[in-house]
Amino acid sequence: MRVALRNLRPGTRFVLEGLEADCRLVSCTESAAVVEVSASGRLVEFRDRDGHEHRFIRGAVRRERWAPGTVVRPCGAVREYLRT
Repeated sequence: MRVALRNLRPGTRFVLEGLEADCRLVSCTESAAVVEVSASGRLVEFRDRDGHEHRFIRGAVRRERWAPGTVVRPCGAVREYLRT
């Protein structure tokens, strides 16, 4: 089911087709929706001064403003994410 951001509850996780990231609606007004976009992590490797190798997965979360009419595919049951 595809739904406009303005019809979702804050905190709803969703997917936007063509965007390879996890998204979550933070808030939505008539003029803008604030969305957190979590980019998929990438493996980072480096050696410290002592020659020890370190590895970790780095992921970035950024906040963006989107149009409230943007149509997305929510994750979860319908009653959990639709505004009443």
